[in-house]
Amino acid sequence: MIGNIFPSFQKDFSNENPSETSNIDLDDSRNPGNPSETAPLTASGTENPLLETESPAAEETVSTPENPAPAPATEGTTEPIPETGATDTEALKQELADIKAGLATLQESFDQKIKADTYKDSLFKKLHDELQDYRNGTFEKNSDAIALEIIRLIDELGKDLEVFGQTAETDDVSKALYGKTDELRQELLDILYRQSIEPYQEKSEELDSHRQTNVQTVNTEEPEKHRKIAERVADGYEKNGRVIRKERVKVYRAVPPKTESNNQPD
Repeated sequence: MIGNIFPSFQKDFSNENPSETSNIDLDDSRNPGNPSETAPLTASGTENPLLETESPAAEETVSTPENPAPAPATEGTTEPIPETGATDTEALKQELADIKAGLATLQESFDQKIKADTYKDSLFKKLHDELQDYRNGTFEKNSDAIALEIIRLIDELGKDLEVFGQTAETDDVSKALYGKTDELRQELLDILYRQSIEPYQEKSEELDSHRQTNVQTVNTEEPEKHRKIAERVADGYEKNGRVIRKERVKVYRAVPPKTESNNQPD
């Protein structure tokens, strides 16, 4: 039935417009499963389909330094601009706090260093002063002062020995006191000896003002005894040749003889 309809339709169409022919594909072999499908019709009688009207191309926008190209619009929501003011302030505060802490630690270390240096300076000054005192003879002067006190006690014990010795032969108490006093005096002499301090007596019979001290003057009418030693009162003491205390002596002094005047009344 379909074969009968299409020849008549083709005949009528060719009679009405013999210049235009239809390009109907009756070949069922191309679409065997759907024989009703037909090829598209063309207006010009050719096999090329009608071309769609092309729209004019959009003018290209050239980007120049004077006229920069606009930034392409981005789809979606725009990202919020971060608030950097508060963050920078907090960071600055933290940095200032760290600097203050570092300065405090540095100040503490500096103070401790100053105290240590001050203590070391005081020790150094003390040692230096002691060395200077030693060089200046301060230590010797102090030791000499102690030695002089011991020597004075030895002199007093020597006087007691003279008193006890006068009665020691007849009095047992005086004899016992004499022995104890002599032992004590010897002990004190040993103490001085351990410090290199020894007693001495000048052998010369004349006064030596460098090593002897005149404690009393004895008048004499004999001129040849002038400045001669009359009596040795106490020993002198020296340490390694240096005199700590001079020998105490009594010295003669010559005086003119006395003349008697016989004044008789008239």
